[in-house]
Amino acid sequence: MPRLAVAFIVVIGSILWGVGCKQQVNETPLLRPRFLNFTVSPSSVQFTPIEGIRDTTRLITLSGIISGDPNPDFTGFSVIEGDEILHQSTFELSSDPTKGGFDFNAAFSFSTNTTDMRSIDLILLAYNENGEGERLFAKLSIRGFATQAPKLQSVSNPETVTIPISGIQEIRFEAKAVHPIGQHLMDGVFLFLVDSKANRIPSDGSSFRLFDDGIKEVASGKDDAVAGDSLYTLLLAINNQNSADTYDVYWYPKDQSGLIGDTLQTELRIVEP
Repeated sequence: MPRLAVAFIVVIGSILWGVGCKQQVNETPLLRPRFLNFTVSPSSVQFTPIEGIRDTTRLITLSGIISGDPNPDFTGFSVIEGDEILHQSTFELSSDPTKGGFDFNAAFSFSTNTTDMRSIDLILLAYNENGEGERLFAKLSIRGFATQAPKLQSVSNPETVTIPISGIQEIRFEAKAVHPIGQHLMDGVFLFLVDSKANRIPSDGSSFRLFDDGIKEVASGKDDAVAGDSLYTLLLAINNQNSADTYDVYWYPKDQSGLIGDTLQTELRIVEP
């Protein structure tokens, strides 16, 4: 046999022998990860009227023990509400032989309103490099307090106002409004006017706000005597550029969650001097 052929056989034989030895090495099989226990804290969030109607942020922590051989890249959690993923993250793992596995910890925060009623799904995942493991489900319950629409007890404005020959003529609007759960939940009292041609005032579709702040500042429409007494006031003014007309005045109260109470209606006549 030619020397080149012998050398080729030796090289091939060496490669095959090396591969054969590698296949004979015994590797320790990966264990399937399991959740031995876990805790969601708090598992529910409950708001009360004393906290007021407001946006707030809550911190939720996850902790527990995972057995087996979890891969840190494939071990974590998802926070889902409906079809929306609110948060995703991996767990921080630390080996603890005394507990037979790995301690894990994580945290996330979410924003909500104190009147929201929500149910958020938590999915906890623990897998090894082979894709073996398990998935657990938990729920986070958010229970806001039930609110009710505020009420107008009374409203008043002058029935007739005369256009001044010079200067301005103030028009005072006053409303008494209460919230059935707590006055601190009130956002305010509002009004708008509609003239005889069905034009709304303000023309941009907004409304005038009445005040219960105890401030007298005529230039900004404020003429309130006592703050927080449930009596809301507003000053508007006309001058000799205004035209005579009859207006419907629509009043409504609103709370901090956006609930609007029943609308009341009065009439305001602007007449020539």
